[in-house]
Amino acid sequence: FPSHEKLVKEYGSPLFVLDQEDFFLRTKAWQAALNQSFGSGKLYYAAKSFISIEVAKWLKELKVGLDVCTGGELAVALAADFPTSDIEFHGNNKSEAEIITAIKKDVGTIAIDSFDELTRVARIAKDFNKVQKVFLRLTPGIDAHTREFISTAHEDVKFGFSIAAGDAQIAIDKCMAESSLKLAGIHCHIGSQIFEVSAFELAAQRLVAVLAAFRDKYSKE
Repeated sequence: FPSHEKLVKEYGSPLFVLDQEDFFLRTKAWQAALNQSFGSGKLYYAAKSFISIEVAKWLKELKVGLDVCTGGELAVALAADFPTSDIEFHGNNKSEAEIITAIKKDVGTIAIDSFDELTRVARIAKDFNKVQKVFLRLTPGIDAHTREFISTAHEDVKFGFSIAAGDAQIAIDKCMAESSLKLAGIHCHIGSQIFEVSAFELAAQRLVAVLAAFRDKYSKE
């Protein structure tokens, strides 16, 4: 492998180097694990870890979805001609301009974090005569035993709809009442650098309970 000095001399500095072979091997390993555990499923790469036009092209070749959190990350994906149907747009502070771009470009899924955002996405989708697929981010109210500043699942956070407070059910009902929204799922994020599975198990149980309530209320409609 060329020395750092040689790479900088050839390409300039600052320089970010990725091993494409390793990237492909890791991605395929994740997909294999997903298939083995669940039979099938769509793998998504988090753009916030690192994204560039070339990486987006790799993901397209690998047929992997892309999770973006900002208009800038979405712009990179669009510049790489990444299939927008395989993009999820997360983030708890999306601007109206970002939502408009996402809906105009037919982004596959928008993850909604708040009632204000729910109303905004519904209105903009209606303005464009579209039905936008959405996920709702729920707060399961658990302590993931990680650092306070990277814990995202307890009640007093800026992310998502609280299950315990009843906001999750209200948000679901509002989504179901909006003709311009298609509620395709719920999700949660409990934090980072978690080394025990118990928090994930509890979060899954609480989300499954929400799904059961949804089934009981809406399955006959």
